[in-house]
Amino acid sequence: MLGYFLRPFISVDMTCLSRFECLATYSFLAAGVRVGHGTACMTGALYADSQATVKNIIFTIARLQNIDPTSEFYILHEGTDRLEHVLETVELWIILGILMLNSFQKN
Repeated sequence: MLGYFLRPFISVDMTCLSRFECLATYSFLAAGVRVGHGTACMTGALYADSQATVKNIIFTIARLQNIDPTSEFYILHEGTDRLEHVLETVELWIILGILMLNSFQKN
């Protein structure tokens, strides 16, 4: 099951259609495993995140096909990693600021 999710990201010779088919297959298999076994196979967060990733990629492919069928789409650019990185950096600076304030207050 994991291969259907990973292969579109790591295989460079796949067509857009074969990537779509792999991700759709993963999505249906994951839903079936989730219904049959609950959280024994994958956590709720992993299930939700992976299904959201598949949904976003499929909708982006459909939207790009409608806008410009000749446009290129790189599956690795999909996601919110850049935004999450910015938020993690801001959060880290806030935590460091709080720690520094606490250390100054003790002195």
